[in-house]
Amino acid sequence: MTELMDHNEKIIKLVDPARFVPFTIVLASGDRHKVTGPRQVAMVGNMIIVILPRATHAMFKKTEVVKVELNKPAA
Repeated sequence: MTELMDHNEKIIKLVDPARFVPFTIVLASGDRHKVTGPRQVAMVGNMIIVILPRATHAMFKKTEVVKVELNKPAA
């Protein structure tokens, strides 16, 4: 449960427009969702919605998140 709280809190901090840093959400299934802007993520109840390119989206439970990785800046 603590790990889930850590992932949720980390995502909330990372999407703050004043402190935004690109990151990737990694799910238990192995799916990876890159977040490149602060308005790309919505957290509602126990769900997370990530707006993806080409007007699509991914929706998954917060409990499916196994890792939140900061994206390295382009060289």
